[in-house]
Amino acid sequence: KAKIEVIPHGVSIPLQVLKEKTVRDTINVIFVGSLTKTKGIFELIKAWNLVCESTVHKMQLNLFGKYSDDVYNELNLLLDKNHKKSVIFHGHVDRENVYNGYINADFAVLPSYFETFGMVAIEAMSCNCPVLFTDKGSGKEIIIDGENGFLISPDRIEEMTDKISLLINDQSLRKYLACNAMKTVKEFYQISAVADRHISLYKGLMSK
Repeated sequence: KAKIEVIPHGVSIPLQVLKEKTVRDTINVIFVGSLTKTKGIFELIKAWNLVCESTVHKMQLNLFGKYSDDVYNELNLLLDKNHKKSVIFHGHVDRENVYNGYINADFAVLPSYFETFGMVAIEAMSCNCPVLFTDKGSGKEIIIDGENGFLISPDRIEEMTDKISLLINDQSLRKYLACNAMKTVKEFYQISAVADRHISLYKGLMSK
């Protein structure tokens, strides 16, 4: 282990995130990823039904990612008829639209069953978007639970529901997590910091 150094992928921080988030009447929640069972989208919809039953806030769940007709029909059957209008299927969009989605979201929910490194979480964090990220795969490597985001298990629907409800009702907590998420990105994942680590590694290897 002493001979191994892990250098992650890097991200650029969009200039738009320097602006204060617009205060809206509707809480915007975002999910990014292919709408498949492995991404936990069915569990998220189950949790969303429960959240909608227990809150007085206006909410919108924005789903960004490709999906098949079969999955679309399954998810619509799973959605309570009273909450269908609160879920928007954006489909597969370009990178700019995804980033605009992060920037305009109050927080992201990414309850995947399988993740490699999890760039989707890093990208959201770089946009001042608090993240509820899976505790599978790289989740615990990226997120310090309760500090720069929350870790959630796709299998625990009630726990996911509670965390979503908590962020919906606590604006100060959202700001706290977003601030710490940005600090994490700047320290470990901003492209310039990642480049410096590469240079330092190569210099160290060449000096031996």
